[in-house]
Amino acid sequence: MCFASGRGGLLQWLLMTLNKRIASDSIKTTTVTFLVQTVSFVISAIIAAFYGATGNTDAYFYALSLVLIFTTGTAGILKSVFIPVFLRFKKTHPHEEKEILGSFYFVFGAFLLSLWSLFVFISLLLTLVFKLRLGGIEPYLLGKLMFQMSILILLTGFVECYSTVYNAYQHFVVPLATPLVRSLVFIGFVFATGKFLNVQSLSIGNVLGEFVQLFLLIYALHHAKISLSFNFKVHSAVKRMIKISLPPFLSNAMTRINNLVDSTFVAPLLVGGVTILNYSSKIAGIPEMLLTGAFLTVVLSYWSLSRAEGEMSKVGSSLNKVMLVLGFIFIPLLFLMYFMRLPLVQLMYERKNFTYDLSANTARFLGFYLIGIMPLILGRVLTRVFLVIEDTWTPFWVGNFRFVLNILMNFLFVKLLGYIGIPISTTITSFAMFVYMYLALRKKINLAGEFSLAYDYVKMLGAGLISGLLAKALYDYIVGATSSGFLERAVFLALSSLAGLGVYLVLNYLFKSKSLKLLAELRK
Repeated sequence: MCFASGRGGLLQWLLMTLNKRIASDSIKTTTVTFLVQTVSFVISAIIAAFYGATGNTDAYFYALSLVLIFTTGTAGILKSVFIPVFLRFKKTHPHEEKEILGSFYFVFGAFLLSLWSLFVFISLLLTLVFKLRLGGIEPYLLGKLMFQMSILILLTGFVECYSTVYNAYQHFVVPLATPLVRSLVFIGFVFATGKFLNVQSLSIGNVLGEFVQLFLLIYALHHAKISLSFNFKVHSAVKRMIKISLPPFLSNAMTRINNLVDSTFVAPLLVGGVTILNYSSKIAGIPEMLLTGAFLTVVLSYWSLSRAEGEMSKVGSSLNKVMLVLGFIFIPLLFLMYFMRLPLVQLMYERKNFTYDLSANTARFLGFYLIGIMPLILGRVLTRVFLVIEDTWTPFWVGNFRFVLNILMNFLFVKLLGYIGIPISTTITSFAMFVYMYLALRKKINLAGEFSLAYDYVKMLGAGLISGLLAKALYDYIVGATSSGFLERAVFLALSSLAGLGVYLVLNYLFKSKSLKLLAELRK
């Protein structure tokens, strides 16, 4: 199923852009992203088997969720602000390119130091002063893990910085490939030290892997002859970046604060709940990760370049096609993942210390998360349109809206349904976020053909539902009729999914889907 998603990402670009250069870059980035994410899931499966889901793993994932608020916020500035502004100034002031880069490195580095200091202060306040205790999470261990991983704010910040600069020159593969090396360093360290460092090997291994990744990116930029020198004078381009950077920082941080809120709600209700929440959201995020790592990385750069060249009409005219083809690619994948969620979780995680009960709980969370992934994916694309026109405030207010709604929904559904109410509230807020953002975008650009788009989505959803049900029935029949081990069940899952995809294609042909027409036009 992951492979189907990766291949779908290639079609996605080919269909919607009709631009050979963009298609070529997207093929490379999607392939590399698929490989990196495969390694990432192998690592998470190894960690699940080694540590299970306990209060200690909850402490690790809770500390990590706190760090990710800061690192995701800084990544939001880079992806949302740097590329559009840098390309525009580079076009109008080509001789000041190195000066702009040096000034940006200096300002961004100072910003990271400020964030790191703030995080250390907050972590000391939570663990030493307030002695934060959530369920089975030990405050002292949480404090140690938070301090160990605080350095990630600096390391990850510069990793994202240099990756974004590399992307701005329409180079995409290296920043996507370096996480593979990072993952190998991380898992090697965990294997070597896990028995005597316990979960602390995860936090220290993360820092070590990030340091290696940063070194590789510095070498890549040096090899590409991209300036790495600092300039202590703030350039006007960087002043523009600073002016519009607060909204994307806060809105991206809000997405991680939502995860922290969910973890805070589940920790007192279920020992190992934070760990289960992490694994289920990780699986549910497979399509989004492939989209973010490949498609959105490429599209922001090229759409920003189009705007810099005065061709904004190209961006607006392609949006409906983007949404249509994204639905065609991801709807069958999400239905297959939904109906196959328990065997999928069992294949990925259920071994050694990760028991059947943990798999069942993870699958329950996963089912509700998957329902909200499609609007989340479409919302990510809409965000890129806002960023291309340098409107960073709308995504910011959308993030605030989602944050407040998520807390209110958590209180309501946790009271009514217990811990399973947490993924339900997350799904509801995903739909609300998309509707809010779509209505806001309608006021800024022309979004003609909405009824036709909605009608095509109904057809694709119907085809996805039928194909998912048939694939699950086929899998259950084969597994029930045979004595199967891990390898056999993995093969049966893949074959059943392929059969479901075949049914989906046939049904879309019978329903006369516009996505198939786009594909046919491209191949001519």
